[in-house]
Amino acid sequence: MKIQFLGTGAAEGIPAMFCQCSLCRRAEKQKGRQIRTRCGAMINGRILIDLTPDIYLHKLRYGLDLSAVEAVVVTHSHSDHFDGAELTKRSTKDYCSIRQEKPLTVYGSETVCRLGRESLNLEFGLDRNPSLSFVPVKPYDTWETAGVRFTAVPACHDPKETCLIYMIEDGKHRILYANDTGLLSPEAFDFLKNTVFDMVSLDCTFGAGKAPSPGHMGMEENRLFLEELKKRGCLRQNTPVYATHFSHNCGMLHEQLEEEGRKYGIGIAWDGMCWPA
Repeated sequence: MKIQFLGTGAAEGIPAMFCQCSLCRRAEKQKGRQIRTRCGAMINGRILIDLTPDIYLHKLRYGLDLSAVEAVVVTHSHSDHFDGAELTKRSTKDYCSIRQEKPLTVYGSETVCRLGRESLNLEFGLDRNPSLSFVPVKPYDTWETAGVRFTAVPACHDPKETCLIYMIEDGKHRILYANDTGLLSPEAFDFLKNTVFDMVSLDCTFGAGKAPSPGHMGMEENRLFLEELKKRGCLRQNTPVYATHFSHNCGMLHEQLEEEGRKYGIGIAWDGMCWPA
């Protein structure tokens, strides 16, 4: 399995679009790994995790063949993770040409599926399109797509909708992709018991220290999250852990985050990073 972190920033990105804070100005000047676009990932060149408003930039920056993508697996409906307007551009009747086309399947909560259909209706006046199909997902559902098995685990993020993180397996590797979320419920942690992960990716919106709100994490919550996984036999001694989904409000450049992460045994993901390297 190959996973590429297409974006590692929170909703506003780094530098934030309308911001004049010192971190955003420094990031804009230094560029490189300081630049963080909206959070999403690609698996094996065939599955997107989330469809961000930066997906066109990602296509250009990383040379992605988005016509080869068979599925989009969505964590939740917030606009930095699911951009319905970009989804409509997959219509081969209107916006693209794909030889031997198969419909792109979108997996997500009932809210995600509803908003996807609403986007189609706004764009085309219809809530259906032969280029797209929607599959509603509930917590603890399991399915396979493009040779990869996904299991939905309930996140702790927005109480107004079902938000999900994902266990992802291909028969050789198993990873936990865990953002946007705070600490999971005891039931969700217990569901993962004795499931050993080869890599873990954690929300770290608030950078060093403790998060001021429960729907995201900082490194202190990351530490507690990892302790819960260890208690349940989910981590090997050398399981790599990466933090992602950083907000400019954490006030830390990439190198500062790396220095802090070393105290917790956590690596810092950057835009374009691949695992395995």
